[in-house]
Amino acid sequence: MLLHKYLTADGCLDIIINKHLKITDPNSFNDPFEILPGVIDEPGEKETKESVEKILKARNLDLDFNNYNINSIREKIKAELMKTIMEGLKRASETMRVICFSDPGAVTKKDEVLLWAHYADKFRGARVLIESTETEIKNPKLECVKYSGSRSCVSVKDPAMLTKNAEKAYLEIFYAKNKCWEYEKEIRWLFNIEECVSVSGGSFVNIPLKAIRRIDIGCNCVERKYEAIKAALENTNIELYKVMPHEVEYSLEYVKID
Repeated sequence: MLLHKYLTADGCLDIIINKHLKITDPNSFNDPFEILPGVIDEPGEKETKESVEKILKARNLDLDFNNYNINSIREKIKAELMKTIMEGLKRASETMRVICFSDPGAVTKKDEVLLWAHYADKFRGARVLIESTETEIKNPKLECVKYSGSRSCVSVKDPAMLTKNAEKAYLEIFYAKNKCWEYEKEIRWLFNIEECVSVSGGSFVNIPLKAIRRIDIGCNCVERKYEAIKAALENTNIELYKVMPHEVEYSLEYVKID
């Protein structure tokens, strides 16, 4: 599968020289709604009683609801759910890492301009085309992000299902984003931290140069960095292009560098 990675000129040079990709800690995403599900369907009095009775019966315990405040029980249920969610997120930050790409076949010409501006240092950076099947990484977990106007949420309608609901939402939120980000056409690559290499400055996953098909340099890239990238590509089979604004349209042109 072909993947586009937009990044700075220094980041591009780092990939070529050190043959690795930097991996992101999920907690460092730029969207505050990332990996944070909502909580919905607050249970009513009847549902609370039935659900709690179900839990207690499974544990051979008795409860006289006349001695308890239903609202208090309901709040405890919500608190327990949020505790479960936060514990799951903490485990994710400790064990999971992500690399974010764009789908070359899905991004429109209009949105391509935004990606260069937002993720390639205002056209001062670069875009790397990677073939995932050539990365030599076993069982890559590549998934397209699902965009929606509604958040991934956990239901507390049935407290007996708290753990299952939390786990389901926990898996979904890694690939869920607000529809406003849809222009990215993002593909996420999940890694267990054990698959990563720790280097000063972060965590990385190694990739061979044969996995890099092409590099596009931004039209605003400073000459010094452009020349450094060009020199680093000598004696490789990686194609080099420079992106330029179209003369009359709101679109980009790519000029091959020999």
